[in-house]
Amino acid sequence: MRKPFLPAFIVLLCSISLGCVGIKNAMPSPNPQPNPPTPTAASLQSIEHVIFMLQENRTFDSYFGMLNPYRVANNWAVSEDGNTYTVDGIDDKLSKFVNVDDEGRSFSLFSLNTTCIDDMTSAWLESYGDVNRYDFNVARPILMDGFVHTAEGYAKSDAGDGSFTDLVGMRAMGYYDQNTLNYYYVPDDPGATPGDAPAQQGFAAQLGFRLPNLVIPPFVRKHYVSHIPRDHTAVIKFVENRFIGASAHLTNRDAAQPNLLDFFDFTNVPWSTPPTPPTANAPPGNCDAASMP
Repeated sequence: MRKPFLPAFIVLLCSISLGCVGIKNAMPSPNPQPNPPTPTAASLQSIEHVIFMLQENRTFDSYFGMLNPYRVANNWAVSEDGNTYTVDGIDDKLSKFVNVDDEGRSFSLFSLNTTCIDDMTSAWLESYGDVNRYDFNVARPILMDGFVHTAEGYAKSDAGDGSFTDLVGMRAMGYYDQNTLNYYYVPDDPGATPGDAPAQQGFAAQLGFRLPNLVIPPFVRKHYVSHIPRDHTAVIKFVENRFIGASAHLTNRDAAQPNLLDFFDFTNVPWSTPPTPPTANAPPGNCDAASMP
């Protein structure tokens, strides 16, 4: 189910320690060239640059909820350790969630056919209403029944950016799949469950909506999916471990985070030869409600 306007993040870990393969010049060199240095075993210290990128307003289910069928179709569900890794996506939940708008119309999950959609609220209070439309109590059940109601109200209030074409809120139920989004990535599933969805006690008090986390170095394990819960400060923990030391931390929050090392195979360097991206998909339809389904 689409969980609106929460920052999805990508971690890009780059190493230049592997060097580059060049092409010899056709003309002989006038001077003898020294032998190349013997490569050393890779380790955490082989990572020389950490680039942390964030993209707002998309969550795990919106972008990667249908990643399992893509992985299976391309034989990418089994890692080099022989284990099968699956994403806790929405492919097995397409008929589970139905939201009703204020006029009583029902909307199920559907594949988006648009490059973009109308704006939706990023307010923290509305995220409570997303997971339970009528109950904002801390101990409320997680029904996931308020997404359409929230998106409809936001459009009718005309409080967002741009003009609105979706006045019923159906955009909140849309997701992307391999036909509309170019999947080239190695995803991390934060391991959240529906019970983890709302942050009950305020900002940063506990895990909120789950977000995509992509780790992209040559050392990443092929087709691996992590189910270890973590938040953004796990990136800080990783940087501290690499450049300062394993005991370094800014606050108790980053000190308690996992260190991201479950993603890595420094022994075999699985992506020492970068993969060749497949042919890109054609862009989906126009950015309006009529083109969404």
